[in-house]
Amino acid sequence: MQRVSSKHLAEILLDSTDKLDEAMLKKTVKEFALYLKSKKMLRQIPQIMENYRKLYDKKHSIVEAQVWSQDRMNENTKSHLRESLKQRYKVKEAHILEFLDQRLIAGFKIKIGDEVYDGSVKAKLESLRQALIG
Repeated sequence: MQRVSSKHLAEILLDSTDKLDEAMLKKTVKEFALYLKSKKMLRQIPQIMENYRKLYDKKHSIVEAQVWSQDRMNENTKSHLRESLKQRYKVKEAHILEFLDQRLIAGFKIKIGDEVYDGSVKAKLESLRQALIG
């Protein structure tokens, strides 16, 4: 028996659930989970959901940014970042997942997909050090 990939299962789930009302969405997700259980595929749920989120975001023109900073961003900063991301990635929506990292002196790190922007003071100092000794 050929194994179905997590990406393919995520595609099936997205096609089955997109644009459903809440009641039908719950019913469909429950049936999908029961199917996975019957096929002994419950271990694939984390990968399925990760693929589902990526496919959903692409289909609905959404970009997700993970942002690490020492302090919480104020609403004005978040709004400005959202607008910048929407323009840069040409999407309708930009979601920001904020994480606190006390190891950062100042500045921030942003991860979008496989792309990482390190605007931390530590990264800038390291870059300056490399320029001076290199």
